[in-house]
Amino acid sequence: MTLILRCGRFKFNLRPSSSDGRDNADLLRPTSPSSYSITRNSLPKFNMVLGKLRMKNTEPNLNGAQSFKPHRRRHKTRSPSIDPEVFAPKGHPDGVPTGTPSASHSFKGKQKDHGNDRCREDDDFRLKLQDALEADNDDIRFESLLQDDLYLPRRWQDHQSRAHALGDLNGHRLGQLESEEYEEYVRKRMWSRTHRTHYLYTKEQEERQKIEHEKAQQARKKQKLEAKKRAEQAALKESKRILKEQQRCRNTYYQRWEIINAILLSNDSDHQPDQTEFKSALDDAARRIIDFEEIPWPVYSCGPDACFPQLSSHIDQLNSSSIQQFLIGHLEAQDLAFKKKILRTALLSYHPDRFDRLVGKVKNTGQGPQKAKEWGLRVSQVLNELNSTLS
Repeated sequence: MTLILRCGRFKFNLRPSSSDGRDNADLLRPTSPSSYSITRNSLPKFNMVLGKLRMKNTEPNLNGAQSFKPHRRRHKTRSPSIDPEVFAPKGHPDGVPTGTPSASHSFKGKQKDHGNDRCREDDDFRLKLQDALEADNDDIRFESLLQDDLYLPRRWQDHQSRAHALGDLNGHRLGQLESEEYEEYVRKRMWSRTHRTHYLYTKEQEERQKIEHEKAQQARKKQKLEAKKRAEQAALKESKRILKEQQRCRNTYYQRWEIINAILLSNDSDHQPDQTEFKSALDDAARRIIDFEEIPWPVYSCGPDACFPQLSSHIDQLNSSSIQQFLIGHLEAQDLAFKKKILRTALLSYHPDRFDRLVGKVKNTGQGPQKAKEWGLRVSQVLNELNSTLS
């Protein structure tokens, strides 16, 4: 027996069967002549398989397990277009995202948290404002009102006010200003709002002038460094030139004394004939008389860059410091033995007995011999003092 059930556009064919193989028609036999009844106890006895119970226009070979696969709910993902962490401005966590209705479900919990934060911010602001208005002292009220930005709710603040909550246009803290300074600050802000174009132009000009001033300052600093470097190089070059000139003067001093000693030895009976290195100079010097200006003196003329002075009227130059600088000033402090040797050689050259023979060959013009004798004696005294000091 086959039972046909109709439900709207669908048609179901039910063929009952029992486990013992007998006809199950009596299971579907109606309890009354006008209707069939399918009880709850009789439902497990039906084998609900495809082909026996299927929808209309359904393929006969379709697997029955697939038709009863449970529906898998699609996992909803948040669209990037409503993600506040990506598209909301930084430092603005209380923004409510916009988009599809699913977005409101995604941020439902966050909106509740922000609501609590807003309530706390409102309470703090009201308490702060009430304390400031009830203050008896105007200064306390003024200082309190200057710090209202700390208690303003975030939704009442724009981006710029949050960035400059505690600072003015010049970067100063408003809480540290006096009454007159704050009034001046308010006037500047009002003027800047009414003359925004001129204010921006003025600020741009000030920034440009500041940059140009810094560049000029850097250029002047660079010029000073370059000038200092050039001065150091010039001083080093000048010192080298002076040292070179001093060495040339000392070489000339010793060369002249070699010629004078050769002249003095040529008239001495103890002169040995094997000394022929200045033979050409002796032949020329033996036939002439020495001038006063040709006598070598152990001093520089006008500074260390002149070889020999014109001592006709400047005998004071023959002092201890000038003679010491000329003879041993270029030597190191540890060259004590070499310094003593130089001083002993100079003492022999300016010894009064030996120097008198040189004075006898000086040309007798302008009291040359008298001056030579006087200055030779002066040099000998100074050399004795220097020698005793080193000893």
